[in-house]
Amino acid sequence: MFNYLGIFNSDENRQGKFRKAKEKAGNDRSPVNKRPYLLDVTGNITDGELILHINYSKNYHKSSTMEELAKLFENNILQIIGTVETDESASISAVDFEDADLTDDDLDDLLMELDN
Repeated sequence: MFNYLGIFNSDENRQGKFRKAKEKAGNDRSPVNKRPYLLDVTGNITDGELILHINYSKNYHKSSTMEELAKLFENNILQIIGTVETDESASISAVDFEDADLTDDDLDDLLMELDN
């Protein structure tokens, strides 16, 4: 399972009612609970940095296998970033401007207006 938790920026969090706790949160679930998935990958962006956590059972996977998987994640993400940075035909979509409350059609219309 992959769960993207969103973006957490320190500056925004300091101004709001909620802040990240200084203490460690502890386990997400009880160690005696059965795992619903063999792999549980969660990710978020904190202060501009992508953070991924891979949770697994040592009964099913070796730590060396998980380290290899983490390295593959990193290599693939860096490859995607490199492609986006060098691809002049890279496209944008409404999700790139989530605060603007645009649809893809709205964005297309706006870009056509700018081209004229």
